[in-house]
Amino acid sequence: MIDVHIIKYNVNQKYFEQCLKSLETNKNINIYIVDGYEKHIGKGRYDGYKKGTSKYVSKIDPDDYVVPGIYDKMLEFMENYDTTENICGIYAWEEVVNEDGTHKGYSSNYRKKWKRFDIKFETIPNNCIIMKREYVEKYLDEIKNWKYRADFILEQLIILNGIWLTYPEIGYYWRHHSNNIHNSPEAISYNLHAADFIKHVFLARNFENGKRHWLSYPKSYKWYTENIDPSAKP
Repeated sequence: MIDVHIIKYNVNQKYFEQCLKSLETNKNINIYIVDGYEKHIGKGRYDGYKKGTSKYVSKIDPDDYVVPGIYDKMLEFMENYDTTENICGIYAWEEVVNEDGTHKGYSSNYRKKWKRFDIKFETIPNNCIIMKREYVEKYLDEIKNWKYRADFILEQLIILNGIWLTYPEIGYYWRHHSNNIHNSPEAISYNLHAADFIKHVFLARNFENGKRHWLSYPKSYKWYTENIDPSAKP
């Protein structure tokens, strides 16, 4: 089972209902609704990941929604993946949509912005993720301190424990609208701070980029972006 939490704070009720409805298409999840904090993602995530006792955890923002059954598919794939390496989690691609749900783009287009911070990783996990609870719990005290970019910090830190698997299908719809908290000037100011923090953590542990692998599902590999050469590894 997967314990999935939703931080509910100042959210559009129509968006929230769509979010819940999409989650209910999955059989292997427990849904927890958590009260949010004004302009403090880290505290909300801390409370959310504390919910439940399942082996796996995840999160979804209340204004977003997922592809029907995606958590069930990702969980089955992860638990049956044949590798001798330790797995910290799995993630699927996400589509970016407008307020009304119409197509806007794909998140892989936006990954390039992180490269200017010299984090030499091939990709960054998206919103559609499943992580092992035992690894997430190691870093809850750290992410609790981050008003913004707590998700990025957590998803990078758990790499110290294993590899990310990629389920290369669209699994998540990330809604962009005027009230997105990540668009605020204060949130944007945390980008460089978060990237520098992670870089220094990895350098202090002599963590090699080569230990992070791109493992995807070859039978259904698809490219969902116009901005990346489909003949090259991402």
